[in-house]
Formats: sequence, structure tokens, C-alpha cells
Amino acid sequence: MEETNVHDNLMETCKDNNSSSSSPLSLFDSLNILTGVSIDTLSACRQVCREWCTLTHESYFTSMHCEKKRIILGYYIQNNKIRSSATFVSPNPLPSTISSMSLKFLPTRFPNIVASSSEGLLCCVSGQDMRIPQYYVCKPTTKEWRTIPNPKTSYFTEKIVMVAVSNPVRFIIVRFSSLRPNFCNNTLRIEIFDSKYNRWRRSKDIKLPHPTLILCGSAIFSNGAFHWLTNDDYVFAFDLNEENWRTILLPEEVVVMGEKNQKELVKYEGHLALFSVGDEWIDLWVLDATGFWNKRKTVVVNNPDQCINFSDLYTSDVAFTTGFDKAMWYNLNNHSRTEVAVKDYICPQDEMLPFRSDLEYCFLSSY
Repeated sequence: MEETNVHDNLMETCKDNNSSSSSPLSLFDSLNILTGVSIDTLSACRQVCREWCTLTHESYFTSMHCEKKRIILGYYIQNNKIRSSATFVSPNPLPSTISSMSLKFLPTRFPNIVASSSEGLLCCVSGQDMRIPQYYVCKPTTKEWRTIPNPKTSYFTEKIVMVAVSNPVRFIIVRFSSLRPNFCNNTLRIEIFDSKYNRWRRSKDIKLPHPTLILCGSAIFSNGAFHWLTNDDYVFAFDLNEENWRTILLPEEVVVMGEKNQKELVKYEGHLALFSVGDEWIDLWVLDATGFWNKRKTVVVNNPDQCINFSDLYTSDVAFTTGFDKAMWYNLNNHSRTEVAVKDYICPQDEMLPFRSDLEYCFLSSY
């Protein structure tokens, strides 16, 4: 079966079975099919039925899929004190054809990762070796790269986000900037770069209500919007298609707890979700299609020294966590850990950039 026809064939199978919510195939057959498809096709297969969506977000499937299709899945840890220092970590060994995930192939000594996409692309900015910053987009697994025009560099960058599609490759970058650093005037200048046109364009400014500030951390892209936590218990959401914004109040139970618990936006089976972390427990809240938060699960965690920072949801049952000198993948079901030591100490301000990539050339420099 040609992979380009997999999604259509599976959809027809489900229709013939008169089921829109459950898989007509056995678990073995489903695993055999789904672990053999590409990243792009997997995203489409998740829309076929609820069982496949659940299955393909679990850790045992992810491990099988990465091994079978030679997919690299992990995180770049961007050191915010030493902006030129970024470390890649993964619970899985790299394929034999990949010796390193460093960015030394870029034509700058000090690349700073400012955004990542789920299609294996990074947006980087040159560091200390250039007086005027230069923007790059690259694919580390194939060492492809290209420069893109600079935005208005006289403004201070507050946030940069990126989304990409493949076949053919196309990426969109959104830059949030201000006249003064650290959101001092609450007005954000919005610029959008589209690789199809190879230029930046100005979108309408955003005036945040005082004293709302967007907190540090990577954005969560879900349902066409980028999401960040704010300092006043809201989620700031920027809709990429409509180019407008809104705020979403956090669950009342989380708001009442105030600063007693750690809060992290994550993604759960494609939906925007929230980690609320206490000393010995984690609550997982998921935002449904109607805009209401539902508490999906509460997990008692084994964190006796309270030195683990829960940063992301790697799969639906494994959390990505960091300690002072290591990255960890914490299984929420059986409390097992996979640990990877890091050379540079991890600080709370460091940014964790999710990364997923195949090893296929995307002919990035052609666009």
C-alpha cells in the first residue's frame, strides 16, 4: 500500500465498519500499520478514530515508531545564561547514521535556538560573532540550512514561534517584539514570516491589559493557536489563522492554590493541557472543545527531594522532567525513570524546545 493512500484507505475502512470512534482492526494490526507510517501520515491517522489517537500518543508505541522509522524525538535545552549553548537530549539512542545533533554545521559560531517545530526544523539566530543578528532555519538531522531576511531588529524580541509542514516544506515564523525589553509597555509588535513568500509582514499590534505578562517557556501549539501561561492565572492564545488573541482562565482549583503549585502548559493527545504540580502529586487538566478544563488524572509522584522540574508531557503517559545535572523521562503509570546526564547545568530559566524529526532531506535551501 502506498503511504500517500494510507489515510484514505483507513478512513474508508472505518466508514465500512460504521464506526467513527473505535478501530476496526486488532491491536496487533493497528500497531503493524501505524508504526510503519511517516510523521506526516501518522498525524493524519490520528484523526481516523479515537483508539488510534490514544494508541499513537502512548510511550510504547512511540518507542516502536521511532525505532522502526528512525525518528529522533527529544528536546533541545537552550541555556538562557549562555545563549550559544544548546544541548540535545533523548531517551533513545541516535540512529547509527547520526553522530551528533549539534548545530556546528551552521555558518555562525554561536547559534541560539529561538523556536522549534514538530517537523524537525529549528529557527536560530546568530550570537556574539555577528554585530547584526542573522536568522537561520535548519534541519539538524540532515544538516540543511538557509538564511531568512531579518525582522525589525531594532525592537526587542519577546517571543518567537514556528510551525511547519512538509511535502513540500513550508514554515511560518511569528515574532513578538517590543520597544523596551521584558514587556515593559505591554504592547507587542507582531511580525509574521512565511517561507512561501520569503518575507516578513506586519500584523496588528497586541495591547496586553495591565498588569498581564506572558511568562517564560516554550509555546504549546494546539488547534491553530500558540499558547503561553501569564502571570495572572490565564493562558494567552494567539490564533495563527485569524491573527488575533484571547485569554483563557486556568481551572478555578488551580487558581485558588496560587503559587503553591508549579504550573506548566503541555499537550495531551493533541489538546492543550496543564500540569499542576504539588510536592507529591500532579494533576493533569485538559481543555475540551467547549473551552472547559477537565481534570483527566491525578498522579502521586515519587519526588522526595522536590528537585525535579516537570517541564513537558513527552507522551500521554511519560513526563519530561529536569534536574540540576540531568534530564529525565518519568513514567506516570509505574514511576520508572530514564535519566540522561547533561554537561551544562540546567537552570529553571532554561528553555525546553521539543524536537521531532525524520532523516529525510527536505531540500530546505530550495525554498
